[in-house]
Parts: sequence; C-alpha cells; structure tokens
Amino acid sequence: MIDPLRPSNRHLLYTAGPIRGDQDRNVERARNLAIELRTAGWSVFCPHLNSVDIPGIGGLDAYLAEDFEVLARCDALVLLPNWQKSEGSLREIEFASMRGIPILDWRALLPDGRA
Repeated sequence: MIDPLRPSNRHLLYTAGPIRGDQDRNVERARNLAIELRTAGWSVFCPHLNSVDIPGIGGLDAYLAEDFEVLARCDALVLLPNWQKSEGSLREIEFASMRGIPILDWRALLPDGRA
C-alpha cells in the first residue's frame, strides 16, 4: 500500500497528465514533476518522456496500449496538473480503477505541494 507521507523507491508510480495541446509545455511540466517525485524518494515512470514523437506509433490508442502494459505493473497512478483535460489520462484512470491501482494527486506525494 502506498503511504503518501513515506516515499519509497520500492513503489513505482505512473504519471498521468496531458501531452497533446501545448505539447512542449505539458511534457516539460511532467518531466519536472517526475524529477520532483524522484527527488522525494519515489520511483517514477513518466510516459511523457517515453512516448512523445516516436515515429511509427499510430496515435493515442497505440500509445495507450503500450502505456497500459507499464501501468499494470505500477503501484499507483499519479495525476498531474490538468489531467482532466486529457483523454489519455481519463482512460488511464479507468484502467487503473478497474484493476484496483490506487490513484493519487501529485500534491499528496510532495512536501509542501512543491513543483
């Protein structure tokens, strides 16, 4: 079980937030929050850094198929700012919910909600 007050690199967190739209800004925000979470002591998989602009991958469904393989192995889904505006994040939430993967807001995992 994830205790937001006790960071542990034994738990792998998956970050969910918008990529499309203002892609450069969204990816940079996700990257910075992943760094903050790692600095706080968590292990983090950030799909923003793994999935952006890979030639030969066909759209959101293809990206999500790969991401779901990773998310299935994670200990929690962490919602990044503006996740509500992301179709992919909404589908990741649904996937995590159906599998009993805890869903947490990023602010709960960082001291003083920094980032």
